[in-house]
Amino acid sequence: MLSGKVIDTFTEYLYGANLCALNKKGGGVRPIAIGSCLRRLVAKIACNFERDVISDYLQPHQFGFGAKQGLEAVIHAVRTFVTHHKQSNFILVKIDYKNAFNSVERDSILNQVKLKTPEIFPFLLQSYQKPSLLFYGNKTLHSQVGAQQGDPAGPMLFSLSLHPTVLALSSELNVWYLDDGTLAGSPVNVIKDLEKLVSDSKDIGLEMNPSKCEVYYLSGVQDMEVHRKLETILPGIRVVQNSELELLGVPILQEAFKSHFDERLTKIK
Repeated sequence: MLSGKVIDTFTEYLYGANLCALNKKGGGVRPIAIGSCLRRLVAKIACNFERDVISDYLQPHQFGFGAKQGLEAVIHAVRTFVTHHKQSNFILVKIDYKNAFNSVERDSILNQVKLKTPEIFPFLLQSYQKPSLLFYGNKTLHSQVGAQQGDPAGPMLFSLSLHPTVLALSSELNVWYLDDGTLAGSPVNVIKDLEKLVSDSKDIGLEMNPSKCEVYYLSGVQDMEVHRKLETILPGIRVVQNSELELLGVPILQEAFKSHFDERLTKIK
């Protein structure tokens, strides 16, 4: 499998998966692919072999693959930035993509794998160059686009495909945890980056979800001219206040902690 020499007759099954449909918090379905044990084992071995090299390449911007406590690193980086620049004219924008893992183009994925991890390219080429079968109940679908959610190599593949776009951004803060991006800094830089991000993301099959993107004004006052420009790029972008600012389910500012924990406590009760 690592040499990419599995007989073609078997590949659509071996690199296929059973589907588990999970409900998303905001509505819709998140399909999780549960592949064969052999495929997942080989993918884990391949990722383990490349972890350090890819992690060094992705950081200090991406922390969704190979970064120890990457989630915590992103949250603390954002919290430190916001606290340090409080009352400035800086803005913070949270990026949300539509169905990101299942939409990223496979040619983009494979091109980046060939450039950055040529040792495991034969395996991933055979995994993703042709449609594979997905089984859901008595229905059969074809997996043709994106990195399968549930593939152990999925986070690495998605991060690699997105990274050239991430590197081209110039905001003072530019951090990502897989498809969750956070840009912060001067309005001029952030707006310029958002325009580039929307355009470049389309080239790799990704589309923004404007109504789920959020903007936070570090001064505490909404700048109407800046917001008008943001609305032209991300129509329906939501403005959040101190008590609402969260990242990946974690409150950023002290004002947000009480309401956050009250909500969790109510759910537990």
